[in-house]
Amino acid sequence: MNAIFDDEKMRYMAIWVGWYKYKCIHQCIIHINIVEGCILIQSNDMEESIVAKLAGMGIYEDKIRLGFIHPKHQEHIEKEANVVSMSII
Repeated sequence: MNAIFDDEKMRYMAIWVGWYKYKCIHQCIIHINIVEGCILIQSNDMEESIVAKLAGMGIYEDKIRLGFIHPKHQEHIEKEANVVSMSII
């Protein structure tokens, strides 16, 4: 696993890098941006919920946003997960 930090733009990512047969592959495990004082989850390919982990660390759920949810489905997801969805293009 490799960690990528961009403190200037407040972007953080963890990727898995390895080999499959003769091909080098990489996959994003998690990608988080901090935007306007909120944690914006751009990608979450972890087994455990990053939202639950962040909430367990004392981060208020209204400060956690899901950027990977399509705008059509954001309202439904917000009601189910008690978090705010946000898309940034």
